Amino acid sequence: MLIESVGSETALASMRGEWDDLLGRSSANGPFLRHAWLSRWWESFGDELDLNILTCREERGGSLLGVAPLYRRATKQRPRAFHSMCLMGDVGVGSVGLSAFAVPELEGDIFSLFRDHLLHDGVGWDVLDLRFMDSEQPFVRSVSTWRRARIASSMRVCPVVALPADWEAYLGGLSKHMRHEVRRSLRRVAERGLELEIVKDESDLPQAFEDFVCLHVSRMREKLGPDYDLAEPQKAFTLGAMTDLLAEGRLRLMFLRTENRRIGVLYLFRYGDTMFAEQSGFDGGEAKQDVLRSLWAKAIEAAIDENCTALNLLLGDQSYKYKWGVTSESKQASIRVYGDSLAASAARARDAWRDLSPGRV
Repeated sequence: MLIESVGSETALASMRGEWDDLLGRSSANGPFLRHAWLSRWWESFGDELDLNILTCREERGGSLLGVAPLYRRATKQRPRAFHSMCLMGDVGVGSVGLSAFAVPELEGDIFSLFRDHLLHDGVGWDVLDLRFMDSEQPFVRSVSTWRRARIASSMRVCPVVALPADWEAYLGGLSKHMRHEVRRSLRRVAERGLELEIVKDESDLPQAFEDFVCLHVSRMREKLGPDYDLAEPQKAFTLGAMTDLLAEGRLRLMFLRTENRRIGVLYLFRYGDTMFAEQSGFDGGEAKQDVLRSLWAKAIEAAIDENCTALNLLLGDQSYKYKWGVTSESKQASIRVYGDSLAASAARARDAWRDLSPGRV
């Protein structure tokens, strides 16, 4: 088998069909590894980064057997730059389940070839900084055995809600208090004449995106302070991702609106039998609990009507998520693998010190 490095956007673009076909057959199959998602990420965040995707083929020009979607980042330090090798999609967009992926029957062999290439034959790097990987994936188990690998002592989680076959069964599984609050919020928004709107037409997306940004920023400013804003790379990525998802029939951009304006939003998308909840927002002048609670209820009911079996609430263990009947959690692992340079040794010692310091995780 042949390991090659893909370093150009043109070469990346040419891989779309075989990339997604391989991903769909792999154990790592998930929306945040899809070619469109990572290509949009590179377009938005790739400035000043070096693309370094590893591929495994039977032979030059042969069938694609494995992909490690990596890039290299340089951080200015004295006496030389410090280089980190990372997984595409790990910054700014809430990706989870990042990984290398391969045909299932050859995973072990291919991940070993990726390891050998990175440790002995690849471009220069000081640290492999691999984040937001599903801890149950074979690639994580492989990397954890690599020389000088260090697994982060804490993991972030994605709460997941298992969805039953009908809405009433779902409501029956919530706490008595939450069930009451959901029904009361739905009643209140109905009494106000608020309507649910789902964006379905591409021509409606530009204005819907602007309204989404305003509502999301309004929510986050209430939470984080008046200076919060979405950076331009995040805006560019999100609009591009929404465009792709809408074209594929996966986007669920849901607004609650009065006759004249949108006052709340949920940005979700479907992949397989799972609905993924990306972001939310609301008008700070509105009754936010009723608005958001009603939107979540309507989104979950719609997912059930689509025969989805799970709602993934993505990164974060915020208490409000668990009120919706979380049944499991996917744990997101981070692993750092240190190279042979002096800078890598210094980073390894620094990370070990941080682990031992009081008050640090």
